[in-house]
Amino acid sequence: METTRKLAELSTRINYDDFPEEAISKAKECILDTLGCILGGCKESEANLMLRYIDEIGGRPEATIIGFGKKTDAPNAALVNGTIGHALDFDDTHHSLMGHPSVVILPAVLAVGEKAGSSGKEFLEAFITGYEVSCKVGRGVNPQLYKNGWHATSVIGILGAAVGAGRLLHLNADQMASLIGISASQSSGLRENFGTMTKPFHAGRASQSAVISSILVKNGFTASKSILEAKNGFCTVFSGKYDLNRIIKDFANPFDIVSPGVHLKPYPSCLETHSIIEATLFISESYNIEVDDVKSVDCEIAPLAFDILIHSNPDTGLEGKFSAQYAIATTLIHKKASLEQFTDEAVQDPKVKEVLKKIKVSINPEFEKSPQTAVVTVYLKDGRVYSKRIDITLGHPERPMSLEQIKVKYISCAEGMIDRESVEKSIDMILNIERLKDIREMIQLVAKG
Repeated sequence: METTRKLAELSTRINYDDFPEEAISKAKECILDTLGCILGGCKESEANLMLRYIDEIGGRPEATIIGFGKKTDAPNAALVNGTIGHALDFDDTHHSLMGHPSVVILPAVLAVGEKAGSSGKEFLEAFITGYEVSCKVGRGVNPQLYKNGWHATSVIGILGAAVGAGRLLHLNADQMASLIGISASQSSGLRENFGTMTKPFHAGRASQSAVISSILVKNGFTASKSILEAKNGFCTVFSGKYDLNRIIKDFANPFDIVSPGVHLKPYPSCLETHSIIEATLFISESYNIEVDDVKSVDCEIAPLAFDILIHSNPDTGLEGKFSAQYAIATTLIHKKASLEQFTDEAVQDPKVKEVLKKIKVSINPEFEKSPQTAVVTVYLKDGRVYSKRIDITLGHPERPMSLEQIKVKYISCAEGMIDRESVEKSIDMILNIERLKDIREMIQLVAKG
């Protein structure tokens, strides 16, 4: 059987009873974490720009823009929530996708689920199935797709988001094959836009397009039902070096959300900066180093990380999120890496600019197969030298954030957007979402405080 049709069948056949408890628990953590990122992103410039866009184009009030209580049509709600949710670059990542699954999938299933009045179980079915599709397709086409310069979050993520939306619209396998076909034709997103507002827009646009695609197919729209394997199809065009068997062979066995597992973020910056931050933080704290005592810093990172962290002398908070140099400088200065450090004002601090001049970043070819690995070496003015290598950071599946840590992150992101009572109630409701008869109960809590 052709890959696209087989994937469509697998993704329509699976249901809630097929999910292991760990997959359900991890999905709830991802939903809680991503909703927190959306609420936190409401404070960013992208949010105001997206709201202005919605005000200009209008839209039937059928789905909620999280944090603002404003309603618009389902596709545009997904657009705004996805863009805002990725604005902080604080949302979960996954090795198979080589990107951020939840921030594309969740806004799509939120919008369609709210419009349809879906139950909590239906919502979880859609989210977990969409997550599995995104990751399994990622397994089949990466790393080459990513190396080609495509932003996998949106280019692949749209397929999972579309399947998730399709589940809530109760599409059959034949319709789902068409849905994969039409959504694949809308895949887009270039890595050159990392460090700009367009990177989070990739996530929002993919989520919006997934919703549009699902509605079109529900109403009879058609597309290629062999889009993954075709000569001029998705895998050939976007990757060129792919393995179709890896997309379907182990579908849901195990679920990728369980193994290799989700990587949640404790720091609001590109994942490839996290090992740099932790290595710098270890040295700074262990040896009580003050930034004025530092003569120079060397940092070795993987080839892929060097290709991603493209801003050696950032001028904006967004560029700072994709800068190895800034990750070191801000951690040395503040002894932490938090939301307030990735603003335009923080990046433009003269103290930061002074420290950046002392930092050299180079490629270590030995880290080719370990893109998150980093070695930071700090040289002090008094002649002392300290070095630290980090391979696995907090949030990695082998070193996961605890549920309490995820809750603290959610609370810090939601602060100022929804009231404390709604924060507490929403946490409990998300962690028991399968009990909801209508997910609009949960959405009302995060709509606006």
